[in-house]
Amino acid sequence: MILKILNKIKKQKDLNGNEWDIIMRTAAAMKETSLCALGQSAIMPISSAYTYFKDELENQGE
Repeated sequence: MILKILNKIKKQKDLNGNEWDIIMRTAAAMKETSLCALGQSAIMPISSAYTYFKDELENQGE
């Protein structure tokens, strides 16, 4: 799911404006519900990038 959304953002195709919200909600759910450390840490690169580069990522392609 996250990969599909990231590809949509990359291609600037069929965007509805809430892609990053969906990604971050999914990341939070993965972190809260995963039983193993791998599941909790798999989303960290994307969530960290969004935390520090939010404006750049949301305005990509403009």
